[in-house]
Amino acid sequence: MIFGFGKKEIRRGPDHFVAVDVETANSERGSICQIGIAEFDNWQLVDKWVTLVNPQCEFDEANIGVHSITPDAVRNAPSFGHVYKQIKRRMENRLVVSHTLFDQEAISEAIIYAAKVGFACDWIDSSRVVRHLWPEYRKKGFGLGNLKQEFGMTFQHHDALEDAIAAGEILCMAAKKSNLGARELGEMSLKKISISYPPRAEKLEGKKDGPLSGHVCVLSGDFPSDKANVSKLLNELGAAVHPNVTKKTSLLVVGGLEDTPTGKVKKALEYAERGQSIEIVDLKTLVGRLKRH
Repeated sequence: MIFGFGKKEIRRGPDHFVAVDVETANSERGSICQIGIAEFDNWQLVDKWVTLVNPQCEFDEANIGVHSITPDAVRNAPSFGHVYKQIKRRMENRLVVSHTLFDQEAISEAIIYAAKVGFACDWIDSSRVVRHLWPEYRKKGFGLGNLKQEFGMTFQHHDALEDAIAAGEILCMAAKKSNLGARELGEMSLKKISISYPPRAEKLEGKKDGPLSGHVCVLSGDFPSDKANVSKLLNELGAAVHPNVTKKTSLLVVGGLEDTPTGKVKKALEYAERGQSIEIVDLKTLVGRLKRH
C-alpha cells in the first residue's frame, strides 16, 4: 500500500527538508521492505508518503520481531525499482534527514540491487545533532526509542513513516533550542551524498564466506550508482575487488551503460584468448543470478 497527501505545490523556504526512514527484511541493508518520507517546510510537516516494498528476498525472524512486517504483508507490494522514481523525486537535491546514516546506506544498496541511476542530496544525521545539543542523554543513548521517552514524543517506533516524522520533529526541536537554521544544524553532521560520480577505486581483500568467495572482481565502465558502494557490496558477498584487470582477475563486472568496450574489457578479452578463466558480466545480470541462488 502506498499512502501520501498526493501531488501539490509546496513552498520551499530556506528551512525546507525531507526526513526519511526505512525498515529492512534481513541483515542486508538493501533489503528494504518499507520506506517513509516526510517533508517539512518552515519547521512544519507539509507532506508525507509511505509504501511497503517487496524486497524479493527472505525475511529474518529478528527483523519481523522489530517491525512486524511479514512476507505476506509485502507479497503484492511494489519492488524498490517500481517506486524508485517517487523516492528520487522526493529526495534528489534536497536536504535529507535520517536518524543515523543506516537509512542512507540502505537506500544506496537498494539502488545497486535495482540497477537504478543514483542521485545527489545533502544528508543530515539527526542523532549527531542530538549528541551536540543534548549530551546529557549519552548514558541512555541517542536512538529514537530512548529519545521518544526523553522528549515525551508519541509515535509508533519502527514504522518507517512515523520514524521519519520523528526524525524531522527532532530537527525542529534542535532548531528551537539552538536558534539555528536547517543548513546550520546540518553542519554538525552534513554528508554530501553523490551516487553519480564514483570515487577512486580501492583494493578490497576477499572473504572466506559468500557466493562470490574466491573471485577476484574488477569494475569497469559507468554504473547506475556509486562504484564504492558496488565494490563494498561485492566484497560483502565474498569477492576480492581490485582496481585493474590482471592475471588474477576472474570476474569483470561492467556497468552496462557504456556504448563501446572499455580498456578493461579489451584487456579481459585478451586474457581470455590466452586461456585465462575470466567472465565478463554486467551488474544487473550478476545481481539477478545471485538473487536466484
